[in-house]
Amino acid sequence: GTDNGSTCHESVIGVRINGDYRYNMDRCIHDINYTRTMNINCITGNVQSGSQTTYGSAGFVTGNSSGDYPSVSLLKNCQSSGNITDLIAGRYATAYIHNCTLPIRYTDVSGSIISDNFTGIKTNNAFIPSYLSRLVWALLPQCQYLGGLQTAANTGSFPGYYNSSAVTMTLQSLPSGYGYTLKSNGLLDLNGSNGGIACANTQIPVSVWQNEFTLLMWLFPRSRNASSNARILSVGQISLLNSLMIRQGSTTDEIRVYINNEAVVGPNIVSVGIVSMIGLHFKGKDIKFWKNGSYISTVSAVTNAISTITNTGGMVIGNASDYSRGFDGYIGGIMQFSGELSSEEHSYLYGIGPNLSTIKIIDGVFKNAYQQHSAENNTKICLGISI
Repeated sequence: GTDNGSTCHESVIGVRINGDYRYNMDRCIHDINYTRTMNINCITGNVQSGSQTTYGSAGFVTGNSSGDYPSVSLLKNCQSSGNITDLIAGRYATAYIHNCTLPIRYTDVSGSIISDNFTGIKTNNAFIPSYLSRLVWALLPQCQYLGGLQTAANTGSFPGYYNSSAVTMTLQSLPSGYGYTLKSNGLLDLNGSNGGIACANTQIPVSVWQNEFTLLMWLFPRSRNASSNARILSVGQISLLNSLMIRQGSTTDEIRVYINNEAVVGPNIVSVGIVSMIGLHFKGKDIKFWKNGSYISTVSAVTNAISTITNTGGMVIGNASDYSRGFDGYIGGIMQFSGELSSEEHSYLYGIGPNLSTIKIIDGVFKNAYQQHSAENNTKICLGISI
């Protein structure tokens, strides 16, 4: 045997309540492959084999040590003591923890440990991760919709998302000639000249930019398009006064932000020929820069805070409002959140990748694919587990 206290394999969906799994020869609880498990008021302890990064040393383990199996475990009011490691999230696995005593933790390649996930909202008995409950708007060319919303055909427009409702994203002169070219990874192909995605200020109001927020986006520049100072995102008219503009560096991999025409030069994180997830957190005059789920640096404006963004000219992705500053490459997976994302949330969203087709809308609320499956079958759910 494996000398585990308890284990789940394959595609098992299981619940443990008030279990005591101490004094094992190996890890106390280990759930692998495609399992979805909920652990409530469970105790593990007194495993002393191995090292802090070996699975046999832990109280709780979700996920495999090899492969890319996205197992998910939820731990609520659990505790672990006397182990070399208390919790391990394996390769591509996710552990959600709430009100737990698990001080020593380790994450393997692309694993995620997300603390206090239940700070999100609860809808139809489904807990929505806090980052989704704080989603303001999103560019969603590949998402699927329920409740009367449909994925648009290649007609030059498709639904976006703002504040629990659908909005229309208008596509301008993308390379396919009949609407948009959607890459297999969920990114839109922009042509570097007059291509772009527009949304009117009546759809997404300028007020969403004036208070603390986080912006995530996936970028693949084919070139720097130096002659046009390529725009990644523009809020407001072509004039930079009272507007927000994010652009690619013309000669380096830097990213530049303009707040009410004041330039803030960020780090070199937009690399030609490489797909990257870029994160920007805005609060007052400060901008935090992230790349691929990791914090890079903070740069501050000298004069202008985001409260000075009042230009109501709408929003354009991948270009300026007059389509004269085109981004050359792929762009997508763009989401704006209120407030600041945690490092765990940045890491988790980077692990999802630019293809947001696993995120769907039900009753105007974002839910992940596991919640989607349960909602379609009219079950009460928590992270995909029927309760």
